[in-house]
Amino acid sequence: MKVRPTPKGRRVDPQALQEVRRLLGDAPRRRDLLIEHLHRVQDEHGHLSAAHLAALAEEMKLSMTEVFEVATFQKQVQAWQRATESAPHRSARSVRPGTETARERTA
Repeated sequence: MKVRPTPKGRRVDPQALQEVRRLLGDAPRRRDLLIEHLHRVQDEHGHLSAAHLAALAEEMKLSMTEVFEVATFQKQVQAWQRATESAPHRSARSVRPGTETARERTA
């Protein structure tokens, strides 16, 4: 069996890993805290860089894919929430066949 000289995937930047460890401090590295930890990194740096995502994945012993998926999904959810909070209330009318009455339904 052939052995790789370096690990497969994105290499972890030692400086980013040190920053992530400092930000997380003594907090547990549990999977259910991933979103909270992503917020800590984003609050500190104003964004989530690929280097910090890789460092967080390494520190939490998660795959880079899992950390990236959660980070991008969370971004989409926040963007959707902002859009719906500022959108005016809409309703749709549905009319039953054969009746004159309409019922309001929130869209």
